[in-house]
Amino acid sequence: MNRMSRNADIAVVSAAAVELPDVETYCVAMATDEYGEQFGLTFQVPLSGEYDEQDRRLGMDTYSISNHLGRSIYGGIIAIAADPGASVLTMTFSTEATEELDIPATLRFHLANGKFDQVVEGLRRVLAEDGLRGSLP
Repeated sequence: MNRMSRNADIAVVSAAAVELPDVETYCVAMATDEYGEQFGLTFQVPLSGEYDEQDRRLGMDTYSISNHLGRSIYGGIIAIAADPGASVLTMTFSTEATEELDIPATLRFHLANGKFDQVVEGLRRVLAEDGLRGSLP
């Protein structure tokens, strides 16, 4: 992915929104290949939805985003929009997120195979405590 471009269109081949009880996490993942090796982003929150004082002090009291290379950041989405008719999800990221994750400022995820509703519903849960949740249909 080239961070130098301001936006990119991502053809999502694989996507899921699942609870992972073994690691006490809820996660939404989207990738350009079946195994997330070429490019992918994962959005996560704790299943409990609770954060402690240390999380708050360290700025870890929000969702996290990780890329296919294992780089992560807490927070980072500054705008999100969904187009159900086209099955496209558009996200705009903070400068800090684009630098840490090495991604363009805006990504348009084109979701195929009926994954749009699952991803949007999953992101509603991930962003439940964030003001961006209302931007999703």
